[in-house]
Formats: sequence, C-alpha cells, structure tokens
Amino acid sequence: DDDQVHRDIEISSTQNFADFQQAILKAYSISKPWDSVFCLSDDKWHKGQEVAAFPKEEKPSEVAGGKQRLVKFIDDPHKRFLFTIYSLTEIVFLIEL
Repeated sequence: DDDQVHRDIEISSTQNFADFQQAILKAYSISKPWDSVFCLSDDKWHKGQEVAAFPKEEKPSEVAGGKQRLVKFIDDPHKRFLFTIYSLTEIVFLIEL
C-alpha cells in the first residue's frame, strides 16, 4: 500500500520471466508460493496483454510463459510491466526498466 517502497533489481534482457519472478520474490523476501502473472503496461500503468502466468502448483521454470526471454518484449528502454501476486490480497508491482 506504500507507493514509496521500491527495489532496484538487476536482470539481463536475455533472462526469462521465471528468472525475473524469482528475483522479485527474493528482493521482497516472499517465500510462500502464490499464483502470479506478468502483464504488459502502458505509460499510465494500464494493464495490457498477459505475457507469463505462474500457477502456485507449478515450478516457475516449467511454466511455458516463464521460459520467454525478456528481450522479446522490450521495445522501449523504459518498458513497463505489471507483476501481480494473488495472495490473501492482490499485490501489484509496477515495473519500469
């Protein structure tokens, strides 16, 4: 709920969404598995196309969308994504590269 909380996460564009998901979870010390999803976003943080969904029952490395490389979706140096975790409450991360 605090929009002042942020983390800088270093990840290569050649890594995939499963790697990115794990980096975010580690940065925020989230260890319990929850359903989560990456979506594209526009400049006003409107949710766009879903690019990778991670059901909590599956290993991130085994999810088809998780194997997609980030570089495939980066067409702007300030590309934005929304990463949503569906826990007891919905947690949305605003991600800007």
